[in-house]
Amino acid sequence: MNIKKLRPLGVIYDLPPEQLDEANYSAVTNFTFRQGSAFRVTGYNDGAPDDLTPGALTDIQYLVGNKRPNNQYYWLYPTATGVWATDQTNHFNITPLDQSASEIGKWTGGELNGLMMLCNGINAPWYWDGQTGNAMETLPNFPANTTAGWIRAYKYFAVAGDITSNGTTYDNQIYWSESVDPGLPPQGWSPLPSNDAGDNILASTPGTVIDGHQLRDTFVVAKNHSLYLMTFVGGRFVFNFRKLSESTGALTSNCMVEHQGKLFIFSDGDVMVTDGQSIKSIANDRVRERIFLTMNQASYTVCHAALYSAVDEIWFCYPTGKNEVCDTAAVYDITDDKWGFRELPNTVHTEQGIVSDEGEVLIWDTDTQEWDDDPARWDETGLSEIADGLMMAAQTKLYAIGKSESFDGLPVNASIEKLSMDFGSLERQKLFTELWLYAAGTKGDVLTIRVGVQDHEGDDINWGVNVPFVIGVDDKVNGTLTGRLISVRIEAELDTVWSVRGFDIMYHDKGRW
Repeated sequence: MNIKKLRPLGVIYDLPPEQLDEANYSAVTNFTFRQGSAFRVTGYNDGAPDDLTPGALTDIQYLVGNKRPNNQYYWLYPTATGVWATDQTNHFNITPLDQSASEIGKWTGGELNGLMMLCNGINAPWYWDGQTGNAMETLPNFPANTTAGWIRAYKYFAVAGDITSNGTTYDNQIYWSESVDPGLPPQGWSPLPSNDAGDNILASTPGTVIDGHQLRDTFVVAKNHSLYLMTFVGGRFVFNFRKLSESTGALTSNCMVEHQGKLFIFSDGDVMVTDGQSIKSIANDRVRERIFLTMNQASYTVCHAALYSAVDEIWFCYPTGKNEVCDTAAVYDITDDKWGFRELPNTVHTEQGIVSDEGEVLIWDTDTQEWDDDPARWDETGLSEIADGLMMAAQTKLYAIGKSESFDGLPVNASIEKLSMDFGSLERQKLFTELWLYAAGTKGDVLTIRVGVQDHEGDDINWGVNVPFVIGVDDKVNGTLTGRLISVRIEAELDTVWSVRGFDIMYHDKGRW
C-alpha cells in the first residue's frame, strides 16, 4: 500500500496538468487560496435595493466609492444618461445638466478632499458636494470647449488626461489643477504665476494616456505600453516627470490598484506589480495565458482591477467568450502569492469602500429591543459598516460582497481539480483504493468526489462514478481504478462556504504493465 499526501496551495493553468508540482491544482471554479487551504469563494447579495426608487438601477456603467457628509455614506453609480447616489437604502438623482450619452468602460473618478469627481470620457469632469438635493456640476474653471478622457485625485490636485480642446485631441496631454483648499473643488486649471496649475505632454512613447493612480508619494500615469512617474517637487515646475517603463502599461482605464506601497497593474497581456522602481509579472507561467486566451478581446475596455483588502485579495475582472461585461475574476491572494478564479454576475465595475451591514439601521434612541436580545452592531454614526467592503455594479443591481454565502440567494457551483498525477513513476500502473479528504464546512453538506485514471499523458481521463462525501460525517471515499496517472475532482453546488485543506490518496503499485 502506498500513500500520497497532497496539500495543493494554488492553481496553475498555463502548464499541462502532468507537469505541475504537488503544490498546485490543475483547475478551479469559484475557489481562492489562503491560509493553507482552498476556500470556496464568499457570496454576495443585493447591496442597494431600489424599492424606494423604482427604476433607478438600470443600465449601470460604473461605481465609485463613497462620500461621507454628515456621517452618511454614498456610492455613486452613473448610467448611460444619468448619475445616481445611494446610501444603500435610498437612491438620489444627481445627474449633471450637460451629460452626454455615455459608454461602459469609459468612466473614471475618485474623491478629492471629501468631494466626489466623475468623468465619462466625453464631457468635462464633474464634482458632487454630497448634498442629495444637488446635481453634479462641472469642475469650476475647467478650460472652455475642453473635455478629458479621465480624472483622478493626487495629493491636493485633480489630474485629468487625454484632453480634447476645441475639437482637437491631445491624447498625450495631462492637466493638473491648482492645489485645492480643504472642502472645495479645484478653482483653477490654467497655469498662472499666482497658482500651481499646469499641464504636460508625455510624447516620448506612443499611445494615449489612459489613466493614472497614486503610488505612495508619486502618481503613475499609464499608457497601454508605458508608464510615467509624476512626482511633486513644488516651485516653478510643480511636478517632475520620468519614464518608469517603455514596455509595460495598463490594459485600459480602472486597471491599477495600490496596496501597501505597491501598484498592481492589469496590463496588456500580463498582470504586473511595481514599487516604482522595478516591475515584474505575477501571472506568467501560472494564469496569464488562461486570462488572455479566454478574454473577449473585443470588450477589453470593461476590464478592471479591484482591491479587497479585508482578505488581502486583488480581483482582475474580465469578460470571457462572447460576454460584453465581466463574468470572471482572476483573484490574486497578496499574502500567499496564489491565484484563484470566481464567477461574476455580469459586472461592469467593482470598487472597495464602506458597505453597510444587512438589516435595518439602528439608532440608540430608537432601538426598543432588550440589550440581551439585540443582535445589532453599534456605531457612533448610527450605521454599522464594513470599511473595507467590496461592492459590484452589475447592469441592473449593486451587489455587496461577503455579506452572504450564496450568490444572491442561489447556490454556488464550485470545483477543484488535480489531474494526471503520476506520483513520480509514470511507467508504473497504480490501483486506486481510497481518498481521504480534509474538508471543512457546514456539517451535513454533501460534496461530490470523482477519481479518474489514464495510461498516457494526453489521453482522455477515464472517470469513475461520482461518490458523495458528507462534511462532518465521512472521512474517505473508496474505489478500484487502475492506471498510470490518477486524477481527482471535488465539487459541490451549495449555498454555504466550504474549504479543502488537501487529501491523501492510497493506491497499490501494480508494476510496469
